[in-house]
Amino acid sequence: MEISELSLYIKCVESIAFLENDKFINCYGELNVSEININTLYKFLPKLADKAEFIEYASVINKNQQIQITQTDILLSLHEPLYLHKLNTDNFGYLIIKFFNSNINRSYSYSYENLQLIESVIRLWIISNNYFDKMSEALPLDYLTISHNQMIKINSLNDELNNANMFIEKMLIEFTSYLICDVNTDKFNISLSDSTIEYLRNSNLNFNLLKNKLIDAFKVARELSNSKGNIRIKRYYFIDKDNDVLKIKSYDKTVKSKDLNDVKAEISSKNNKPANTNKTEVMLDKYESVAEILISKNLSVLGKNIALHCTPPISPPALTDSINKHKKRIIYCLNNYPSRWILLRKHYKPIKNLIKD
Repeated sequence: MEISELSLYIKCVESIAFLENDKFINCYGELNVSEININTLYKFLPKLADKAEFIEYASVINKNQQIQITQTDILLSLHEPLYLHKLNTDNFGYLIIKFFNSNINRSYSYSYENLQLIESVIRLWIISNNYFDKMSEALPLDYLTISHNQMIKINSLNDELNNANMFIEKMLIEFTSYLICDVNTDKFNISLSDSTIEYLRNSNLNFNLLKNKLIDAFKVARELSNSKGNIRIKRYYFIDKDNDVLKIKSYDKTVKSKDLNDVKAEISSKNNKPANTNKTEVMLDKYESVAEILISKNLSVLGKNIALHCTPPISPPALTDSINKHKKRIIYCLNNYPSRWILLRKHYKPIKNLIKD
């Protein structure tokens, strides 16, 4: 099988190259090697054989050539993916595949699900290509046909799973709203975080105990909410015997003054607000949600764990890079919204250091 044939099955492939002993070998298309910072690239390359990773192409471009490059949107999808694969061959070289920029060609989409499907096709292509594995014997199987059928099946299963999850989420929200409305006459638009939904789905508590926990969590969420009508219940609002993340008494004493500080700070600093803080807030909310998941699983809130549990997963250097790029805006958000991102403030060292600064 010719290397160029991969582009027939994955239309968004722009170039294919190998990296061996610091030297690039172009095999399809033309990877612009001159604009790649090899030292930065090595930080992202997988360490173990047959491991692979998608990164944003802009992350490895020389600084003096980073002109009008769209920042990596690590919260949603990639714009110009670069696929790095450490080959399981004698020389342990790297396969590098660059994909077209989705900002230039809107027909390409690199969501987490799409990247998973693309990787499955690449891996099957590697298996079926004797160039990568000289010891393997050609088998009378059309791997690409198999992978195509698998992609169709995976898409179908993903649709079914998404529909099931949406139904479960809807039922849990309705169930929560029913319990809360039963003890509270005010009307609220209630939503649940992903980790809260996971907690409720896996809970084996009896009805009365679960009801009490939900009502207590709702009370905390209502006190912390910036909106009177919209209440979002997060996992760490639930009080567990082995969970000291939240103490109701501390919130009773401080939450109202914190919310007042939020309002005062927002009014006094509105003229000094940096540009694009909305995206920074979304990023911090995302990392806060990941921190919830880590704590619910009794895992440390470390950079490597946050990177692994992001959707899609990112590398620790990419996480650090996102914090550094947003540093000034993060400091602004932390100072002006003191009641938000509680877990990051308490457990994640880079954020704690910014607070000290």
